[in-house]
Amino acid sequence: MAFEPNKENFMARLKAADFEVSDLLEDADALQEVLWYLDSRRAREIVDTLFNPKATSRAQAEQLIRNFAKLYPLSKSLIMNIMADVREGARDGNRRIYRDAAFLEGFDAMETTRRVILDTFREISKRVNRPTREVINYQQALDRLNGERDKLTGVSGDLGDLYRERDEFQAQVGNDTLIDSFKEIKSDLSKLIKRQDEELEDLRDKANRVEELRKTLTEKNNLIDELNDKLKRAEDEAGNLSRELQDMDAKLTAAQDDLRAERQNHDATKMALQSWRDAVADYAQVRDAMRNCSTFGEFLRKRGLTDETDMGLFAFVQELGKTIDFLSSVYQAAYDARKVQPTLMTKEECAVYMALNRCYRKIWNIDFDVFVTPGNRPISDDIEKIPFSRDDSIALKDPRNRSFRYVTGIYVPLLLSREGYKIKPAYVNAANY
Repeated sequence: MAFEPNKENFMARLKAADFEVSDLLEDADALQEVLWYLDSRRAREIVDTLFNPKATSRAQAEQLIRNFAKLYPLSKSLIMNIMADVREGARDGNRRIYRDAAFLEGFDAMETTRRVILDTFREISKRVNRPTREVINYQQALDRLNGERDKLTGVSGDLGDLYRERDEFQAQVGNDTLIDSFKEIKSDLSKLIKRQDEELEDLRDKANRVEELRKTLTEKNNLIDELNDKLKRAEDEAGNLSRELQDMDAKLTAAQDDLRAERQNHDATKMALQSWRDAVADYAQVRDAMRNCSTFGEFLRKRGLTDETDMGLFAFVQELGKTIDFLSSVYQAAYDARKVQPTLMTKEECAVYMALNRCYRKIWNIDFDVFVTPGNRPISDDIEKIPFSRDDSIALKDPRNRSFRYVTGIYVPLLLSREGYKIKPAYVNAANY
């Protein structure tokens, strides 16, 4: 990956009061870091870390929850863990810093809320239909009573005719008989009028009830309209959220594709770098041996070859090259040091010569060492007492003396060419005993 996940950076970013998702889309590293820690496999760890009362205040916890809401549904795993803590009573005493976080359940309750609204609408419809049927029944009863009232009006007209008939009849029959007949008729009419009055009063009560039901129906219709408006707004918001989620999914997929490609490039680069390191391992051993040696450490510094990075190693490989020049420079550096302070070859110097021998065996594809002691002996051999020869050795302290019989110590070893010929003699400590 092109970044190193940093939990402290992630926590600081999620606690920020001015956190916005749009800021992540402009910063690839920040987006990758947030996606890294929003992974469901890390949700428990992140929740326990972020909502630790020792590290997070109540206000910071509330800000974290608001920022999680902005990241939904990417933060769904974190939110589910928080809701689980809230339901279970919260472990480790964390409940006090996010006990108001239960509102997050609304993210999973949107569909439930929609169903509740629809069920409420159906129930209101049932209640509205029932009073509507009652209104129809009461209206029919009112029409029927109005008809009877019209009949009574007709009966009043008929009563006038009866009075005229009474006068005519009274002229024919006695007053007592006529009075009794009219009393009976009056009693029947009074009963009929009383019954009609009672029915009219009952009809007025029912009409009042109808008016009350009409008012209730109006209120219910208004409530239905309000609920329909809320339902429409909820559906619009759900549609907008769905489109935003689709857009975020597309951007997330693109970011994941870019991250995957970058990881592949990184892995390929890493493999190529490791292959190069394996190829120049012998060069690295030479450089490390020279850096650890007091005689050749200054040699490296003068040439600017002390950088320990891969670029420094690349410069060192170029400096070695494939010619004898670098070996001659190493030989001269050792000789110059011995002129200043004539001490025998140290273990650190011996390690440098041995590393150069291994390296140049591969560079020149040869089967012999380029740095040897007199008699073409390996550098690693101990020198106690070997024959002295002017052909390959010079006594450092007495260069003109040719009568020495033995070599008792090495100051600077011999340097051989690619063909195995002596280029530089060995400087030794010589004696006759």
